[in-house]
Amino acid sequence: GFQNALADTISRPVAANYSEVSDAIQIAAHQYLSGNSDIVDAAAAIEAALPEE
Repeated sequence: GFQNALADTISRPVAANYSEVSDAIQIAAHQYLSGNSDIVDAAAAIEAALPEE
């Protein structure tokens, strides 16, 4: 049941701007998957959206 499912969950990464990062990742992935971007550009867009550590 729920307890078993909860034991295998992975929490979202902690980021103050998680919503913006998530949106940027989704947009870059969509651009690549729809053929409007190549993998290098999509990866660069995702890396640019990630917060500096």
